[in-house]
Amino acid sequence: MYKKGTNKTRKEIIQERLSNDPRSKNQQVWTLELKKKKSGPAPRCRACRRLQNKNELAVNVKGLYVLYEQNFVTETMFNFYPKQQCINSIPHWTNLKPPDRIRADRSINDVTIAALKDNGLPLQYCKLITNFRD
Repeated sequence: MYKKGTNKTRKEIIQERLSNDPRSKNQQVWTLELKKKKSGPAPRCRACRRLQNKNELAVNVKGLYVLYEQNFVTETMFNFYPKQQCINSIPHWTNLKPPDRIRADRSINDVTIAALKDNGLPLQYCKLITNFRD
C-alpha cells in the first residue's frame, strides 16, 4: 500500500482510494435508534470505545474505511454513543463526514429526543421503515 520513496503520504493514498470507490457516492444516513440484540460481541462506540448494550441508544451510519496496511476499501456500520463529542470524533481512514442531521426512530420518546437536542445533536424526528410488507 504505502511505499517509502513515493511522493504521497499514507493519508493521501487512503483518501484517494476512498474517493475512487463507487460506494463513496452513496448518501450517508445517520440514524438514532435503540440497539437490538444481535449475535456476537456488543459493538463499541467508535470514538469513546464504550460498550453499547441492548436497549441503549446508538447513532449508526454505514460508511467506507481502509484497513491498516491493506489495499482494499471495505464497507461497515459505524456505531457512536449519542453525544456530540463522540459523533464529531470521526475515525481516521474513513469517508465519514459529520452529520448535518440525524434521523430519530419513532420508537424513541419525545423526552429523550428533546434532551439529546438540548445537548447539541442535530436530530430530525421521522418514522423509519423497518420492513416492507404489502
